[in-house]
Formats: sequence, structure tokens, C-alpha cells
Amino acid sequence: MNQNLGKFYRICIEGNIGCGKTSLLCRLIDQFGHHNHNNNDYKKFNEIDQISFDFDSNISMIVTPEPIKLWTNIPLTMVNDENQKYENLLQKMYTNPKRWAFTFEHYCQLTRFNQMSKIFNEFEQNRKTLKKDKHFIHLMERSIYSNRFGFVENFSQSGELSPVEYRILDQYFDHLRSKPQTMVNLFVYLRTDPEVVHERIRKRSRREEDAISMEYLRKIHKLHEKLFIEKPDEIWNRINCAGKKDQSVIVIDGNHSFDIVYENFIDNIRNWLQKSQMIHTDVKQQPPPPSPQQQQQKQRH
Repeated sequence: MNQNLGKFYRICIEGNIGCGKTSLLCRLIDQFGHHNHNNNDYKKFNEIDQISFDFDSNISMIVTPEPIKLWTNIPLTMVNDENQKYENLLQKMYTNPKRWAFTFEHYCQLTRFNQMSKIFNEFEQNRKTLKKDKHFIHLMERSIYSNRFGFVENFSQSGELSPVEYRILDQYFDHLRSKPQTMVNLFVYLRTDPEVVHERIRKRSRREEDAISMEYLRKIHKLHEKLFIEKPDEIWNRINCAGKKDQSVIVIDGNHSFDIVYENFIDNIRNWLQKSQMIHTDVKQQPPPPSPQQQQQKQRH
């Protein structure tokens, strides 16, 4: 591979359900891509396959949300017509995990891998035409790694996955992680207390999330802490990461207000880009878009 050509990097935004991943990516797109997404309209955002924008003169970002639209609209036949019926696998999994956890997690790993492969392969196909100082960053919501060591692990511990189902998913994960398409350069962990995300989930009232309990959120939080804070070798030796584990995770306190979380995210990303020599310290930063509270104050004046 010719190292003088354009370069590809991947950043994964990680965290518990309701920690603010989608809102953060929507704000990022609003600031740099000017797509005018409503941060509260998660359905609109998750119907998008990918969005590209320039973060800097020599840095292009490609954002891909979680493929929720695939998990909630699975066609039941091969024929695509007006009579087509769909299944909401995400809702089935939350309602009856003992029956649907294996099916969902298998499909979840597949769709995440396809997402990672699509962006990686597009870059590889076009990299010979790119300038050598051009950097492309795939910014994605979660990864196959938090999927495996967070959600799959939880279902195994709680008994929703049988030992043979767990083993099959583990072998499938090993097959996927061995491929270059699953390489990650940086994980950004939005570390948020279970009580905080539980309240956010209650307020946003997504139909598929009605069955989520506090106990479930605490278990997922504990597994995220192990993956991104403790970082044991038995896990990180199985992660296709471009750098050392101590330099590959940025932790952001997600308990703060969204505006503070977003500002911390931008600052940390810029620092990482500077250390990676992708961006210069004299780059003029764009101010973040006004929060809803600031917009209301401006309208009153």
C-alpha cells in the first residue's frame, strides 16, 4: 500500500443507550455540514446511510449512524412491492430477549460490519486519485467491539444466550475482526451514569425502548467500563486497533449538559488530530451552533 496517497482513519462513538451519541453526531453535522438536522428527530438521522462534510481543509469526515432502520424494518420476502411486510427485530429483542437475542446480535454484527466495509472499500477504490495530504475519517456510532464485549456479553451473562449461541457469535466476531475493514483508530466513550441515561430514555419515549430496565442499563454500563476504562488484555488483544490501547480511547463525561459534552468532544477530537499531525493548531475553529435555549433567548430579543 502506497503511504504517499490519501489516508483513512476510523473513530467510533461509544456509550450506553441514551448517552447522547446520536445528538452529538447531529450537532457535528449541523456545524460542519449545514444539513440542519433536528437533534431530537433521531428517526430522520437514523434513516441516513452516510453524510460527508469537510471538518478541515484537508480532513473529510464520513458519518454513519447506527443502522437502526435495518433492525426495525426487515422485509419478510425477497419481493419488494406495496404488499411487503416488515419485522421490527429491535423491538422483538427488547420484548423477548430469550427468544430473539441471538438472532438480533447476529444481524447486528453483520450490519455493523457491512457499514464498516462499505466506507473502507469506497476509500480503497478511490485512494489513488486522492491527494497525499488528504485525510478521510469514518465517524461511526458504536462498533462491532462494543457489540461483542458489551451487548453480546450481557446476554450471555444473563442467560438470554445459550452457551452454543454465545460460542457461535464469538466465532463470527473473530472472523470479522480479522479483516482490515474493522480497523479502528480511536474510540470516544461518552461515560454516563445509568441513572442519567435512564431518565433520558424515559423522556425521549422511543417505542422499542419501553422494555429497557434500570438493571439492564447498569449491566451495560459495567461492561462499557470494563471495555473502555479497565481495558483488560484479554479483550484488547482481540480488538483491531491501529494504536496502543492507552492511546486509543478518549473518555468524555456524558453526565453534563449536551452543550458541554459537545464542546468537550470537539476539543478532544482537535487535540487528537493535532497529535496525529492531521490538523494544524492555527486552524480557525467554527463556533458551535446555538443551543435551543440560546435560540429562544435570541427570538425574545
